[in-house]
Amino acid sequence: MWFATLSQIPSALRKHANVKQNALGILLNGKAGLEFFVLFASVRAGKLKSSICKGSSLNPSKTTNRLHFEDLDPKRFEDLCLNLIYRMKNWKDIKHYGATGKDDGIDIFTIEQNEENEINWVIQCKRYKSINKNQLKEIIDKIVINNISDVLLLIISCDISKENQEYFAQYSKEKGIKQTLIWTQSILEAKLYSDYNDLLYIYFDIDNRKKTTMFK
Repeated sequence: MWFATLSQIPSALRKHANVKQNALGILLNGKAGLEFFVLFASVRAGKLKSSICKGSSLNPSKTTNRLHFEDLDPKRFEDLCLNLIYRMKNWKDIKHYGATGKDDGIDIFTIEQNEENEINWVIQCKRYKSINKNQLKEIIDKIVINNISDVLLLIISCDISKENQEYFAQYSKEKGIKQTLIWTQSILEAKLYSDYNDLLYIYFDIDNRKKTTMFK
């Protein structure tokens, strides 16, 4: 049990709760009792202040589940990747082969033009729930046989262990690929929530865009 004097309760709340000034105090059952009294008095006053309940157990926490990339059709996932790549740089050229079904290990091919030369990017989009070393090796081998790539970007709908990411980078280097990048599930999610709220809405029906008020 906890004894609270009237001085601990705002005068406005005492007024609306019809608490007598000559009362010795209010007998409450712990902190929860005090919170209930404050809430009750505020409701009666018609002025429930968020500051009263700040930090209180009355405020539930809110969490957001991970995006379910696996629920997207593989072609739809590929379209999402294309949208991300298209906005990534001011490409000299960009081609989308994956939709044809005969991509020779290339879903998206782009050319980046810098001051000195052209840089060829090969992008593979994989909507997988998991991936192992053999599958990573197959991706690299297929690309190396059919194409010349300066940069290999793997966009995948699952997370990849540190060991497998290091293997992917090392094996690519052995096969002559100068640079490798991996966008895993967590990176994709971070990009969408941070920079591409319109794509978050288009592909997952999550409206994270800032609300604006229109004035006439």
